[in-house]
Amino acid sequence: FRLSIASGKGASHRALADVSDKMRPIALTEAGSRTEEQQKELAKYHRSVTPLLADARKEIEELKKQLPKDVASTLVMEKVKEPRETHVMIRGSFLNKGDQVEPGVPDILHDWPEGEPVNRLTFARWLVSPENPLVGRVTMNRLWAAYFGTGLVETSEEFGSQGEPPSHPELLD
Repeated sequence: FRLSIASGKGASHRALADVSDKMRPIALTEAGSRTEEQQKELAKYHRSVTPLLADARKEIEELKKQLPKDVASTLVMEKVKEPRETHVMIRGSFLNKGDQVEPGVPDILHDWPEGEPVNRLTFARWLVSPENPLVGRVTMNRLWAAYFGTGLVETSEEFGSQGEPPSHPELLD
């Protein structure tokens, strides 16, 4: 925190009474006793009131006015307090619910990461993890097909046991 005293024409000062209620306790705290968060708040406040930065603040405000008013926005997902019940839909009909299922991955694939939450982010990380080489292999095969016309596995839509074997399997790993 920097305390400045000035006198003369054009000098400015800010009395402690003029400081916001949020900043007053921080300003009264001894410099060596302030937390890192308090130091950041004090520095931010100082930048907002110091006459040395008045021109820069004015320029920033002018630039903000030039920004488009209708900036694109996106929805932010929030975690629901209670996870919804998920059911197997009999013959794909949402009206015909079958057994309730728990979130997870099919048993034939590698295990879910231990201690991780069962959500979409963990699923995305699980999907592209080194323990699951299929995503990387399929991606590489599709890139190969895009560049050379045919993938290393000719049946790029069927990468499993019913598809053609890769012509050069070592290139997929």
